[in-house]
Amino acid sequence: MPKGENFWNPYRLVAVSNQSVAHSVPSYHHTMSGLSGRLWCDLEALTPLLIGDGRGGFVRHRYKQRPYIPATSLKGAMRSLAEVVGNAAVPFPGVSVDDQHALVRARKGSQFDTVARTFGYLHDGNVFAGLIRFSDAEMTEAPQPPNQWPKHRVAVGQAKPAHGAFYPGTNRRKFYHHHPGAKSLTSPHADSGQARDVQPAPPGTCFSFTMDFTNLRDAELSLLLYCLVLEEQVTVTLSPAALGPDHHRSATLNGSLRHKIGGAKPHGAGSAHIRLTKMQLRTDAKTRYQGNSTVDTWEAEALTDELESRTAPFRRRTDRTMQELRAMLIYCVHDPRKPVHYPTHRWFQDRSTTPLKPTI
Repeated sequence: MPKGENFWNPYRLVAVSNQSVAHSVPSYHHTMSGLSGRLWCDLEALTPLLIGDGRGGFVRHRYKQRPYIPATSLKGAMRSLAEVVGNAAVPFPGVSVDDQHALVRARKGSQFDTVARTFGYLHDGNVFAGLIRFSDAEMTEAPQPPNQWPKHRVAVGQAKPAHGAFYPGTNRRKFYHHHPGAKSLTSPHADSGQARDVQPAPPGTCFSFTMDFTNLRDAELSLLLYCLVLEEQVTVTLSPAALGPDHHRSATLNGSLRHKIGGAKPHGAGSAHIRLTKMQLRTDAKTRYQGNSTVDTWEAEALTDELESRTAPFRRRTDRTMQELRAMLIYCVHDPRKPVHYPTHRWFQDRSTTPLKPTI
C-alpha cells in the first residue's frame, strides 16, 4: 500500500536478479537435437477474465463467434514470467528497464539468453524463430452462455512510469495483486472522470490449449514447465512494514501460486489456474524421421512426479526475486492485502512523492 494509506495499490514491483544475463548458442531447428514434444493444458478463470476485443468485450472467433484466448496472449504471459524467473532481457526496445535487462542484452553475437532462445528474438533485422508454439485456448466450459456474461464498469487510467514514487527504479517488474474469490471488478471512484464497460468471462469459465516445443535443452524445458504450472503449495510471510500501519506483527499466508492473464488486471480480473494434464516427450527428434521414434507420455500421478522433478530447481530458490514473486502470485482467500484499488486522479496529483510499501 502507499505509505500512510489503508488501501493497496493494484500492483507491486518485483526486483529482478542483479546477476549478469547468461547467453549460449541456440539449438537451431534444422539440428533436430534436444527435447521435443507437446503439452496439453487446461485454464480456469478464478476471477473475471478479460481478453479484450478492443470494444470492451471478450475476443471471439471471427466466424464461430465463440470466445477464445489467442495464442499470442498465452505466449506473452508465459514469456514475461520467464524473463523474471530466468533472468532474461525484455523483448521490446525503448522500454524503461535497467541496462542489464534491456533488449540489446538478449543477444551476444551468435548467442541468446534463455528466453530469447526459447520464445524467439526479433530486433534490428536479426530473427530467431524460437522453439515453442502455443495453440489458441478454446473455451470448453462456461457457467453461463457468453451472451449472458455480465458487464462491469471499470476506471480508465493508471500511474505511469514518470510517477517516480510508484516506479522506484528500473530494475523491477510489475505484478498485480490477486483478488481471491472476486466475482466482480473494482468499480470506479465516484469522482472518476473516465470509465468504460467491459464484459469478461465469469469465474469458472474454462479453456484448453496445447504447446509444442522442439530442440529444447533440459534447463529450458524446466523453466518453461515452472512458468506454466508454478507451485501448488507455498508459504509466504508478509512483514509488518509491508502490511501497513494497522499491522504490528507479520502475517503468514499458505496457498498456491496462480497466473494473472489478460486485461483489467488492476481491477481484479485475470486470475487463472493453469493445469498441465498431459506431456509427451521425444528425447531424439531425428528418430521421428527414421521410423523408430519413441515417445514418452506422462499423465496423472506420473506427470505430477515428473513435473516436481523438473521444476525442483526453481521451487528451491529463495533469492529476493523468487520471494517477492511468490508474495505477488500467491492466491489465498485470507490475504490481508485489501482493499485493492487505484487511488483517485486527485490523490495522484496531491501525493506525487508518496512511495509504496515493500512487497514482503
